[in-house]
Amino acid sequence: MRTIKKGATSQSIYVDVLDSASTTGGRKTGLAYNTSSLTAYYVRNQNTAVAITLATLAAANTAWSSGGFKEVDSANMPGIYRLDVPDAAFATGAESVAIVIKGAAGMVQASVDVQLVDNLASDVFARIGAPVGASISADIAGVQADTDNIQTRIPAALVSGRIDASVGAMAAAVLTAAAIAADAITDAKVASDVTIASVTGTVGSVTGAVGSVAGNVGGNVTGSVGSVTGITASDVGAIKAKTDNLPSDPADESLIIAATDAIMGRLGAPSGASVSADVAAVKSDTGAVKAKTDNLPSDPADASDIASAFTALQSHGDSTWATATGFATAASLATTDGKVDSIKAWQDAIAQTAGKLWVLNENGDALPKVDDIKAGVWSATIADYLGGGKAAEILFDGTAAAQSADGKADTIIADIAALPDAPTASEVAVAVWDEALAGHATDGTAGKVLTDTGAAAGTIEGRIGTPNFGDLADDIAHAQGSIDGIGTAVAALNDLSSADVDQSITDAALATAADISAISIPSPSDNADALLAATYEGAETVQDHFRLARAALYGKANGLAGTTVHFRDAADSKNRLTATVDSDGNRSAVATDAT
Repeated sequence: MRTIKKGATSQSIYVDVLDSASTTGGRKTGLAYNTSSLTAYYVRNQNTAVAITLATLAAANTAWSSGGFKEVDSANMPGIYRLDVPDAAFATGAESVAIVIKGAAGMVQASVDVQLVDNLASDVFARIGAPVGASISADIAGVQADTDNIQTRIPAALVSGRIDASVGAMAAAVLTAAAIAADAITDAKVASDVTIASVTGTVGSVTGAVGSVAGNVGGNVTGSVGSVTGITASDVGAIKAKTDNLPSDPADESLIIAATDAIMGRLGAPSGASVSADVAAVKSDTGAVKAKTDNLPSDPADASDIASAFTALQSHGDSTWATATGFATAASLATTDGKVDSIKAWQDAIAQTAGKLWVLNENGDALPKVDDIKAGVWSATIADYLGGGKAAEILFDGTAAAQSADGKADTIIADIAALPDAPTASEVAVAVWDEALAGHATDGTAGKVLTDTGAAAGTIEGRIGTPNFGDLADDIAHAQGSIDGIGTAVAALNDLSSADVDQSITDAALATAADISAISIPSPSDNADALLAATYEGAETVQDHFRLARAALYGKANGLAGTTVHFRDAADSKNRLTATVDSDGNRSAVATDAT
């Protein structure tokens, strides 16, 4: 089942079409968009079928075009067709789509199920983004650790929406005019709470006592002046301009206390021993935070900086990359990609192998087809299968016997050819008719030779007879010496035809062509039936396994989103497999029906 994102557009699917005339799972080739009676439909779940208007495609790799239909490669990928599904099939609002092509002569209806999802795995990764550390989990753990560290250094709760802290010490030049409230220092507070030991600048006016004035007093002085050195009117005016800003009673204690209370109210109660202690703690935390932020680039969100960092990691080698990012290296991805390609190639090879289903032996190789078994039988080396009672042994013995007989016949012919010229007819007649046959009924007589030649039987060595003098040549030489010429016998032997020799071999008690023909060799269909009926695992036969495997591999299925999943048979008439699964797809129980 393919997974496509809801609302996806320009989607092409690939359909595997079987040949209805094939009994071995052959694929149908040669279909086109305008093949007679060929139609295509799709249906969104809980909806009605919608016809797809088929159209031609220039090539199998042409850009998507709604309804486009094209055979991919009849030679290298027979039966595989590309279909460009209309965008409406994958619109938001449905959870799945079934697509069917059917109707053309000689094809088996083909269907493809598509699961529609809100987001693909790539969407999730894009949303999360690349981790800064070794992984997202490592980044979260780092943030959590920093947060826990900060939490230990600040109050557990806010006071009126602010942090209550005591400032024990402050760095130089950190308190600016902008940081002080406009009403924090008033004339009244200065008048009542502040005593000025000395003024180095100018003072507009002074109402109270002035210890000493180094500069000039420009205005009038009400009261007594101990001594004045070089005070001018402009000096006094300057002093007055300053003193005009002081409260009417700078020495009023109540004003100073009120100002102090206001400051204390703004500072709030310290969380630690004092405001200074709190400020010191905050300073320490700030230092810790600064130590972390110092390691960040000037613009942490700058994509080029992030890319440079990953490039730097990558330059340290695959192991450093994998440790720092938690991602697979290019090498391991290449290895994984190679394995996936190998698995896909194996699966593609299975899908295109003639036969109903495919079984692997203990070496992981596919079992041969019936035609392969038959070819193997006739091309096998007989010597590898010898043994008493075996067909190979019988064939071997028969062949060896025939070869032995043929060799001995050749020896006889050669020996005969080496004999001297035959005597005259009268000489032969005298020699033959005057020689008592009774005297030659045993080994060495002409009668014995003729009898042994025609009636050779029994074992392979007995086809020609057992020589009495070592071999047949010696027997013939003995006969020649005994009768001094057996022209008529020689002529009779010369007249032996291949039919006579064949008849002798046929009469022998050896495996003949008829014997070999009588051997019961199973037919291809018998072999196929025996294979399918063989026990595969437990009580399950190979045929059971084929039926169950077909349902699991490419049969129709339902209930995939729930806890009970059904895989259907080829006719969609029964549940071949009923599996109980959890939310992760793990099977806890499986019921089968291979009938």
